[in-house]
Amino acid sequence: MITLSPELAELSSTATILPRSESFSAVSVHCSDLSADESLRPAIALLEGGDAPRAWAEIRPLAESGQGVATLLGGAIALQAGAVDDGIASLERALDGMVAENSAEKGRIVLAFSDEGMLVFHLNELAAIALLVYGYARAGRDQDAVQLAAQAHTMVGAEAFLALHLLLLRDRGRWVELLDAAAAANPNDRGRFEIALLKGQALENTDRRSEALDLYADLARINEDLTWLEEARRRIDRIIEWTDSQLDDLEAAGDGFAEEPLATPGAPRPPAPQPPTVAPPLRMSTDGALFEFLPDPYLDGSVSLITLAKVPQPSSPDAWIERHLEGPSDVVLEQFDASSDSEWKPVLRGLLAAAAEEDDDAERLAEVIGDQAVSRYVSKLSRWTQAGVLVYLGETLLVLRDGADAFVLALAARLHHRGDTDAARAWVSWARALEDSTPLQIADVALALAAEDVAEALADTSHAPHDGVGGVVLQALRARALEQSGKTEAALTVYEEARRRAERLGEYGVASNLALRFARARLFARLGQNRGAREDLHAIQAVDHDYLGVDELLEATEISKAERGRPDREMRRAVFERDRGACAECGGNFDLQYDHVLPVALGGATTIDNLQLLCGECNQRKGPRI
Repeated sequence: MITLSPELAELSSTATILPRSESFSAVSVHCSDLSADESLRPAIALLEGGDAPRAWAEIRPLAESGQGVATLLGGAIALQAGAVDDGIASLERALDGMVAENSAEKGRIVLAFSDEGMLVFHLNELAAIALLVYGYARAGRDQDAVQLAAQAHTMVGAEAFLALHLLLLRDRGRWVELLDAAAAANPNDRGRFEIALLKGQALENTDRRSEALDLYADLARINEDLTWLEEARRRIDRIIEWTDSQLDDLEAAGDGFAEEPLATPGAPRPPAPQPPTVAPPLRMSTDGALFEFLPDPYLDGSVSLITLAKVPQPSSPDAWIERHLEGPSDVVLEQFDASSDSEWKPVLRGLLAAAAEEDDDAERLAEVIGDQAVSRYVSKLSRWTQAGVLVYLGETLLVLRDGADAFVLALAARLHHRGDTDAARAWVSWARALEDSTPLQIADVALALAAEDVAEALADTSHAPHDGVGGVVLQALRARALEQSGKTEAALTVYEEARRRAERLGEYGVASNLALRFARARLFARLGQNRGAREDLHAIQAVDHDYLGVDELLEATEISKAERGRPDREMRRAVFERDRGACAECGGNFDLQYDHVLPVALGGATTIDNLQLLCGECNQRKGPRI
């Protein structure tokens, strides 16, 4: 068994867990300055050309001679070439002869170990250890692989080795051991998401699905990385589907299953905070805000913080925001509360409370907004921090860098999240009365839609839309209001107008353009206009092949040959009898033809409901219209 040196702990920062990129194979080698070494250049060129077996043959003499990095590189290439035993031998030699060093400039070794995550190592001893674990596993030496991964995590402290250890246990179905090992995870490490996903899988497989659901829900609320966030959502959906299937089985079996009553609620929540009667001197944002229309309102009511400061000063607002992002939030907030007082402290505390979803987050924000003593901090965020406030309301994302509306909208989001949508709307209306802004108008419309106040949403979007992305988002919300009110044709028209406006914005309108196409595709699908839906979905895939929800909607709107074909005899007879052998427009019975009410070109299907009798003259006059 390999013996590891405690000195390897100095290299722990050279091992990282990242979200999986499909461009990486199971084992990938990426070299930069190594190509300057003439002895390595031929093998690297063959490897980059995709010929791993020839690359191994080229580098094998150097690898077997035990020449430092060449031996490590040879082991990695041998594994890629399928020469597992040779790779193991080369990597064991590398660990005997290498000196611990951080060779970041020379390249990376990537182990893409799961559908969600991958390990990235500098070309040093830690990479050799990880590759050796992989080699042992491929050679069937399972216990050696598990022991080496566990030993590396204990000795080095890098979470990449814990992830590797958990992966090995997962692949062998050793779920209880996995849960025990996962208890050693560092909650502040960048790789905590991948480790949490592995832990969640173990909880599912040990019939602890409620705990897994809570874990995934916590992950889904953290807007850290889209890949992990989407995976958490998929797993939530999977558990819900499993639960539904179990309930269906119980009901079908007639076991007398009855739903559990809802838990008795605790003490009632105090009344929602109300806007102050005397407003402090607040200013709303005039520029710098960003907006996006999101057809999937999964994060509705949540608040996130970001900081643009590259190296925040210790104990500065940006330093605290960065610590909050690294987590865990409860520990960071406890430390923040114990820190020395600053004038901005209660202001930042309100934002941190909202981002951490504390029970009293709305009350903290309301107190800050109404406090005359800190109004200059509330009105001018950029004067004392480089933070950005991300607010998700309904189907919108608002990113604010300045102005009191950052605080008002964070408060509105948290009130809306806990069911106090009327109070949220009251705060937004109060702020708009002080000084209106595009973010406030967007939020007001989004909350009106959430409250099913379609008339108010339509009234607030009836005037000429703003320029830029803000105007596009307002038009998108108007289209949603029209859709909710049943005016689907008008909604389709407004979606198209908004999409064209987004197109004219160039790169700034790309995200909104895709979101508008997806929203319109869903409406097309609801109306049975599958061709229109699929046209939008294919246009989305041409830009972003992995756009969330597109594959499912494409599958749901697939048009069968029967739907595209000509009406059969029975269908024609049924339509003829229903229309009493007369033109549906003029009542004539000469030159009768079978017409699609919704044309096939617009996604109309060949069904009895979508067919009518028209005389030749009326059919020609109608043309390819609805």
